[in-house]
Amino acid sequence: MKQTILVYGANGAQMNAGTKELIKAGHTIRVLCRTEENAAAWAAQGAETAIGEMGDLDSLLTASRGYDAIFLLVPLFREADELGITYGLNALEAAKVAGITRVIWNTGGPIMDETSETDSGAVVLRQLRADGFSFLGLTPITYMENLFGPWTLAGLKNGKLAYPTPADFKMQWVAAKDFGRVADRALQGEFPNAIMPLGGPAGLDGADLARILGASLGRPLAFETMP
Repeated sequence: MKQTILVYGANGAQMNAGTKELIKAGHTIRVLCRTEENAAAWAAQGAETAIGEMGDLDSLLTASRGYDAIFLLVPLFREADELGITYGLNALEAAKVAGITRVIWNTGGPIMDETSETDSGAVVLRQLRADGFSFLGLTPITYMENLFGPWTLAGLKNGKLAYPTPADFKMQWVAAKDFGRVADRALQGEFPNAIMPLGGPAGLDGADLARILGASLGRPLAFETMP
């Protein structure tokens, strides 16, 4: 079942690849963009676009009209998370006014305290429940893309895979595009109205990571714990 979906945060690293997966799956996607340049880039990939700011409720109301669902990421502001709260509540208010009832939400990270008044994730979660949205929250465990950050790339050139975890610490990893794939599958049925962690099928330690990534790159790697 193909649907119309308004996407927030598609120009960022966490949502870009997932949004492209939803386009590939045949859904009608409208991407909220802050600039005409970003809008033109998404239009070239087959998406509809709307110019707006998450702090501007009127622009979100315009972008939301006529759509079935939203694919949401609320930016994280470490020093002033009240902005994230405003942005998240504005997106939900616009959806509610527009008659959108379904929300797939990339929480961006774990919600440590659901009663918090200062954590945007906790506030958004309570609002989803209070407004009666049908929702699926997806929490990334660890992004695979982290392994290609500048902190790791330099070591790869010298046969080292460096990451700031102990060598024997096992973690599950998820690709950013997997959020779009899971969202596509979820849209085919009922949402659980719950938060679910999203990661790979197995916990991988440092040696596993070095072996798998080394095989992909075609050269041996040794894992090294970063200080």
